[in-house]
Amino acid sequence: MVGRALELPVCSLEDGLQTPYERLIGDALRGDQASFARQDGVEAAWALVDELLGTAPAVAKRGLSPLRSLRCD
Repeated sequence: MVGRALELPVCSLEDGLQTPYERLIGDALRGDQASFARQDGVEAAWALVDELLGTAPAVAKRGLSPLRSLRCD
């Protein structure tokens, strides 16, 4: 293994602007929950997804993707 020198810029934006990821991490560190989903909302969304997956037709075993095997009659 051979090491090499790397430059890792700490801040690359002008005028003190933050990237969306930096804002999200900052919100998390400050305890601002406005950008995050609540647990009950996430559980409700997964309940819907689980129901849809449970009622979806089986995919044919011919190498087709699920979207290609469904028909819109």
